Amino acid sequence: MEHEYISSIYSPTSGDTSKHPIENFVVGELINIHSRARRQKRWQARLAAIKESKADFVRAELENLQGRRVQDAKKEGEMRWRLAVRRFLLRTRHNRWVQRGGQAKTEMRRERRVKKERRRRNSLRNLQFTPAPNQYIPPSA
Repeated sequence: MEHEYISSIYSPTSGDTSKHPIENFVVGELINIHSRARRQKRWQARLAAIKESKADFVRAELENLQGRRVQDAKKEGEMRWRLAVRRFLLRTRHNRWVQRGGQAKTEMRRERRVKKERRRRNSLRNLQFTPAPNQYIPPSA
């Protein structure tokens, strides 16, 4: 039985494997998501989505010519697509910055500056000069 079990693992085609309690194929959860092939698949899917969105923008402009030439409509569609991609990249960059803690860090920095300014103003407001011969006191005081 043991020899049969081990031989079925190393060559799954030999014999009936349904009676052995083992999976011959790796489950999707155990696959390395950082492998080159998976990363390549992800960036290729992103690239295809970007190209498709460009085609959508151009198609939308071509459907609504409004007296423009086809060439001008295509260029305007590409321009609108470029602006949309730029806005998307800026938005994702901002979201990553917030998620990394950049916004919280900026808030803390701002609060520290406000506190420092408040301390400086308080120290200047509460400043008391000791009377000395070299000090001039204005008559209005």
